[in-house]
Amino acid sequence: MRVTLRPTAAGSGFRPERGFTLIELLVVIAIIAILAAILFPVFARARESARATSCRSNLRQLGAALALYREDYDGVNPRHRSCPDRPGDPYCFTVSPTGQNAGPNERWWAPSDSQGTAAGQLINWEAAPRQFDRPGLLSPYVRADGLFRCPSYTGQVGYGMPFINGSPAGRADSEVVSAFPEPSRAMVLWDHTGGPGCGGASVPGAPVHSRPPFTPVDGPQGELHYPLRHLGAFNALFYDGHVAVRRPGQLRDSDFRPPGTPPPTSVPLPP
Repeated sequence: MRVTLRPTAAGSGFRPERGFTLIELLVVIAIIAILAAILFPVFARARESARATSCRSNLRQLGAALALYREDYDGVNPRHRSCPDRPGDPYCFTVSPTGQNAGPNERWWAPSDSQGTAAGQLINWEAAPRQFDRPGLLSPYVRADGLFRCPSYTGQVGYGMPFINGSPAGRADSEVVSAFPEPSRAMVLWDHTGGPGCGGASVPGAPVHSRPPFTPVDGPQGELHYPLRHLGAFNALFYDGHVAVRRPGQLRDSDFRPPGTPPPTSVPLPP
């Protein structure tokens, strides 16, 4: 710190005047920058941790909505999608790409914003909804449409329901419980991008409705279906209603369907 002596007003002496040197100011700025570099990632992780907690709360409430739906429909789970405008294809299994508008009476399990598209046009699921103009199959059992949106995702629906052959979607509760050795391992909703349905492509030689889980589960393609939006992991709702954090490397074929269910995945998964 530099000290400069200046004469007093009465001329009777000198008084010290203190000030920082340029080097001292630069040192202070450097210390502040270092502290910011250390603390900003901590704050970012704390914010994302809070969003992940909110996401898990959303999924638990959607799990309760699924249970209420089953009670009203004789124990049968909702399907991922209903497409009454397509005779012979009531669940849109032949639509490619799957994110197209399938007609004015289409209903997904979650509410959707058709964005003014016509039948056959692709909906931009990555865009935030302006207005949900089509209620979802679970909408009557949910208090607010915001529950269908993950707080860490800006698109219109933040979760995906499987249309995988053998998955719980569209099956009776008794059938799911008897088919899965561990029903508590069966995933029914999870963090997802690109639309509210999740499944692999149709397999040559297999019925078009018989889809495997999407693989690979990691890498750029895998992150579209199993996004690492919550500190390198994703949240999943399981059939018994509990929610857990999952990482792609933990996924097994039995998370999606009963053991031995065809068709095979493009990249093998552990059983």
